[in-house]
Amino acid sequence: MWTLVDPLTGGWTPLSIFGMRIARILVCAVATVVTATTAAVDPAGGSAPAEQRTVAEPLDDAMPVARAAITVAPARSAAAPTAAELDDLSFIADSEGISQSEAIRRYGWQSAFGAAVDAVEERYPGRFAGSSMQTTDVPSATIELTGEIPPDVAGLITGVPVPVTVTGQAVHSEAEIREAVETAHYAARAEPSTGQVSTEYAEDIGAIVVTLYDGPTSAVRRSGEMASVERSAERAVSVEGGGFPVEVEYGPEGGAGSEAIRGGAIMTFPGTQRLACTSGWPVRSTDSELQGLITAEHCPNDLEYSGRDVLTYRNRVPKSQGDIQAMSSTESVAREYYYGVGKYRKVYEVGRPREDQYLCKFGRTTGRTCDNVRDLTTCRGDYCNLVSMDEHTSDTGDSGGPWGYGDTAYGVHSGAHTSAFRTRSQWTPLYNTLSYMRVGIKVARR
Repeated sequence: MWTLVDPLTGGWTPLSIFGMRIARILVCAVATVVTATTAAVDPAGGSAPAEQRTVAEPLDDAMPVARAAITVAPARSAAAPTAAELDDLSFIADSEGISQSEAIRRYGWQSAFGAAVDAVEERYPGRFAGSSMQTTDVPSATIELTGEIPPDVAGLITGVPVPVTVTGQAVHSEAEIREAVETAHYAARAEPSTGQVSTEYAEDIGAIVVTLYDGPTSAVRRSGEMASVERSAERAVSVEGGGFPVEVEYGPEGGAGSEAIRGGAIMTFPGTQRLACTSGWPVRSTDSELQGLITAEHCPNDLEYSGRDVLTYRNRVPKSQGDIQAMSSTESVAREYYYGVGKYRKVYEVGRPREDQYLCKFGRTTGRTCDNVRDLTTCRGDYCNLVSMDEHTSDTGDSGGPWGYGDTAYGVHSGAHTSAFRTRSQWTPLYNTLSYMRVGIKVARR
């Protein structure tokens, strides 16, 4: 049974899982505020409200009040989208049936916001709890931290042309959630009766959800298996993850699987012209002269590049950290990647994904698709550290393909899982995995 922390007593209060899936509990802190203002310019080109930083003010000297939130107003000026980003924004506009100017208004600022979030997390790594973007109506963004809001956090948020609200008092940091999800996932998989397992943190209900696939058909046997898995996962998390509630459910049969595929260029089975995967990103070794490509780890490690036997398997990340392998090449490797059939561009940097970002994938089966980031911490089968998207926009043959935005590399396509009764694409981020293989993205110079 689901439980919820009572903010007054600190105890756990039962709450139905159905109700929790459709309702989000919001806790509001009340404080007197003081506002400082300066001039600002609206990102769309018109006038904007004056710059505003809202902080909580103590009611009196004897009763200090923790700051609940601050809001940093839009920057006076912001960097314009690059040519590569404009190309993606045009594609997004066509996909969503909106104008290019509307696509820029909604999504053109996400790179600047990502840089601001990076700065906050770098300064407060143990307290960073997540971020989100509101891209419709009036665009805005939020950064969440645990504990009180640091006095210098507003100074870290620069160059963002939309209002950014920083909230404190989050229950768990992103690092704590990541550790708890992985711990619960592997504890569930250790149960002898389980088959395929998918695990994620359900933010709307504040708990870890373990989904079982291909299990017993008997309702009695299912009930017993679910109880056993829940006990194991919850016991493991209470020791290592700090007390997360765990819920176990069954997904559709065969609902968690890898797509034997890759991105960028066509990767073929040995001695054939048959598509196997998509190549991901160009890489170079950090401790040798080798250069090559990365793709999904679940793809065969003897693949050929478009029918040419020029690749050699070298390394992979631990499965707890994602679904990526590295291959060296006997042919020269360009600092470029395909983002469409017959279309390629240079890659200049590696980005860190954030919730609600709109990123694009290219795979040799489904082509170019773009979607919103839904969850930064999910697991499927052997693999953890997978980013989950809103929709399922991929198929067999796309595995290993690049996820990016503009000329920034974000990840490598992995497969799909079922979450909240929908199938959703998953991929491995690059920012925290490449070092395991002792490689880096082979980037171009601007």
